[in-house]
Amino acid sequence: MEDHTADSLVQERDELMVPPSGGNGNPMLRKAHFLKPLLSKETVHLPPPPSPMLYAVTQKPTLQNLKKWNLHWSKASPSERWKLWVKNMKPKYQEIWKKSGIYHAILASTYSVPRDKMLILGLAEYWCPHANTFIFSWGEVTITLEDIMHLGCFSVIGSSCLTPLSDEYIDVFNCLRHCAEKAQSASGGSLTAGLLMNHFMSSGMDLEHEAFLLFWLSKFVFPRPRIHVYDFHVAIHLSRGIRIALAPVVLACIYRDMSVLHNLIVKTESEF
Repeated sequence: MEDHTADSLVQERDELMVPPSGGNGNPMLRKAHFLKPLLSKETVHLPPPPSPMLYAVTQKPTLQNLKKWNLHWSKASPSERWKLWVKNMKPKYQEIWKKSGIYHAILASTYSVPRDKMLILGLAEYWCPHANTFIFSWGEVTITLEDIMHLGCFSVIGSSCLTPLSDEYIDVFNCLRHCAEKAQSASGGSLTAGLLMNHFMSSGMDLEHEAFLLFWLSKFVFPRPRIHVYDFHVAIHLSRGIRIALAPVVLACIYRDMSVLHNLIVKTESEF
């Protein structure tokens, strides 16, 4: 059985499965769902992933300094300026946000979510990097795409984040990048989300919406210190109402970060 929709991330087909009751019963033919790969063999240059929550440290890890480490580049709490920017942009662009599947995710970024670092470290102790699951005494569980969709309001369907820009958007990309580099040159630093906000917020510039989405992506979706060229591509697609599958990337980053935390904890405990 093939996919029901061409743009679906899920492939549905019949597969042999072990009987749910276990034992020595014969496998049964059941309907199963699989995630389809999004990368083609022609994809050569891949963007760097969002920065890990924890940087490599020079000091020997201990339980004490594990507790002191900051979770770098994890989702930031919204500033009052960001809330104001969302409020100003919403009346004009909310229909485009709804079409591209990011309306609720943008609104969610205006709320603060308390971060319990000790709870995160506690969960990481139960994480299995090989299976990307939590191994608890009562069973095995994990974070799923459905969780990311409902809790983060990110879309699970749509084009890949690596989808290149079509020719009609190249001029937009060049103009946006030129403005961003101009802001970077004026500051003498790296191209950061803060620079974008200072340069574009309430400026009335033609590319303010694209810059707004670029800021949102770099602060609340793919947190990292510097903005990458593929972030420009995603922002421009979203600004045109093109749906991008953000949930799989967010989930992959969570899996990666939980594995980093778990391995650091295991390494720390083994040295005592």
